[in-house]
Amino acid sequence: MAASGNRTLRTLYDWLVTGLWLALLVTVPITSFPPIGDRLGDDVAVSPLAMLPLGALGLVWLLPSLLQGRRLPFLCWPLLVFVLWIVASSAIAWFQPLGPIKGQTIGSRELRAFLTLAVGVAFYLTASSIPRSDKGLRLALLGLYIGGVATLIWSTFQAEYVLRGLNNVPQELNQIHRWFSIRDLERNRVSGFAFEPSWLGDQIVVVYLPLWLSAVLRRQSLLRWRWGWTLLETPLALWSIWILLLTRSRLSLLALLLVSALVAMVILRRSVGRLQARFGGPGIYSPGQILLVRTGLMALVVVAIMAVGFGLLRRGAEVDWRMRRAVRLPNEFAAIQQEHPYATVYEVANRLAFAERLVYWRAGLAGFMAQPFLGVGLGNAGFLFEQGVPAYGYSLVEIRGFLKPSNPNFPNPKNLWIRLAAETGLPGLGAYVVWLVVTGVVAYGLARQTGTTGWLGLAGLLTLAGQFIEGFSLDSFALPQVWIMNGLVAAAAMVALESGRRNRPPLPERQAGSGGQGRSRLEGAPST
Repeated sequence: MAASGNRTLRTLYDWLVTGLWLALLVTVPITSFPPIGDRLGDDVAVSPLAMLPLGALGLVWLLPSLLQGRRLPFLCWPLLVFVLWIVASSAIAWFQPLGPIKGQTIGSRELRAFLTLAVGVAFYLTASSIPRSDKGLRLALLGLYIGGVATLIWSTFQAEYVLRGLNNVPQELNQIHRWFSIRDLERNRVSGFAFEPSWLGDQIVVVYLPLWLSAVLRRQSLLRWRWGWTLLETPLALWSIWILLLTRSRLSLLALLLVSALVAMVILRRSVGRLQARFGGPGIYSPGQILLVRTGLMALVVVAIMAVGFGLLRRGAEVDWRMRRAVRLPNEFAAIQQEHPYATVYEVANRLAFAERLVYWRAGLAGFMAQPFLGVGLGNAGFLFEQGVPAYGYSLVEIRGFLKPSNPNFPNPKNLWIRLAAETGLPGLGAYVVWLVVTGVVAYGLARQTGTTGWLGLAGLLTLAGQFIEGFSLDSFALPQVWIMNGLVAAAAMVALESGRRNRPPLPERQAGSGGQGRSRLEGAPST
C-alpha cells in the first residue's frame, strides 16, 4: 500500500514538474508582464512571465535536485567559471571610487545585476537539466512551438493596422496588449507580446526561426504527418520571417542575413556532396577541383545574400524613414564631412537614427578603459557613463535628457559585449565567449547526428549566429530566450552521450560482476 502511494506521489510530482516546464517554455514571448513589472519598479523593463514557473521549478525541482547531487551537463562548467569571475570582479569593485549616482550605489546596482544574472543562469540550468531523453527534448520543442505560434498570431493582428498605415493603434488591441506588456503598441511596427519590436525580433532570430529552419533543412518535424514535401515548420518559418520584417528591427534583420548565410552554406555543402556522389565517383575529380567548385558556389551565395540585403534595404526605404536615410547617405557623405569634420562618424550615425546608441556604446567603454582587466563590477558601468559621453553626445536630446539628475533611469551600455568588457574585464568577456564557442563546437558535433539531437544541434548553430548580432543591442541577462536555446543544446549533448553509452557494446570484463557500478547518477530524474 505504501509503495502504491509513493508511486502515486511520484507520478503527481513528475506531472507538476512537466506542467511547470511547459508553462515556462510557452510564456517565453511575454517579456514584460505587468504584475511582475509593477512589483520590480517602473525602471525595470525586463520582467518575463516565465520567471513565475521558473521560480516554482527552482523550489520544487532544481534546488532539490542539485542538493541531492544531480550531475550538471558538462557545458555548464564554462558558464560557472564565468559566474565565479564575475563574483570576484564585483567584490573588488567595492574598493573602487564609484557612485553614488541618481540614488544608486555599488551595493544596489550589484544586487540588481546579480539577481538578473541568477535568473538567466537558472533558465539555463533548468533548460539544460530537465530533458534527459529524446522524448523530453521533443516535449521542450512542443512548449516552444506553442509560445511561438501564439506570438505569431498576436503579431499578425498587429500587422493588420501596420500594413494599413493607421495613424493610431486601435484602442481595443492596445487594451489587450496591456494584459501582457507594460508598454503600448507602436503604430508602425509589430512587437508581439514583447516590450518592444526589437525584442520580438530577438525572439524570432534566437529561438523560433532557428528551430523551424533547422527542421526544414533536416526534413524533420515535430508532427508525424506532413503535406507532401511540406512540413509544418515550412509555413512557420516563412510566417516568422514576415513578422520579423514588420518589426523593422535593423539588427534583427542583419541577424536574419547572417542566419540565411549559414543556411545557404548548409544547403551548398549538401548539394556539392550529392553532385560529387552522383556524377563524380571515386577519383574522378581532384581535391583542387572540388575546392574550386565549392569556392565558386560560395561566391554566388555571398552575392545572393548581398543582393537580398540590398533589396531589403531598398524595400525598407519605402516604409521606414531610417532606412530611407541609409539609402541617401552615400550622396550626402561629402557634405557631412565638410559640415562635421570632427564628428563625422556620429553625424553619419545621427542621419541613420543610430547616434544615441553609438554614444551609449562609447560611454560604456569608459568602464573598460578604467579597469580593462578586473572590470568595474557587474551592473556598475553606468557610474562612469557621464565621463565617457563624447562631446557630440551633448547635442542629442535623448542623451541630454538621460543625464539630467531628475531622470531616475540608470545608464547602461545597451550592448552585451561592451557591458561584459566594462563590468567583467577581458577575463570575464573571454570566459563568456569561451562558453559560447564551446557550445557552438558541441552544437556542430550534434548537427552531424540524426534525430532530435541533430535537429537541436543545427538550430543551436543558427541561434549562436543570431545571438552574436543581437548582443550589439540587448544587454540584459534576464531575457529567457538568450539562455533556453543554449540550455537545450547542452541537454541534447547529454542525451546523445547517454544514448552512445547505452548502444556501446560492453567490454568483456564488465559483462559480469559489475555490481551495478555503472549506474547513472541521473536516475530518479523526472520522466522528461
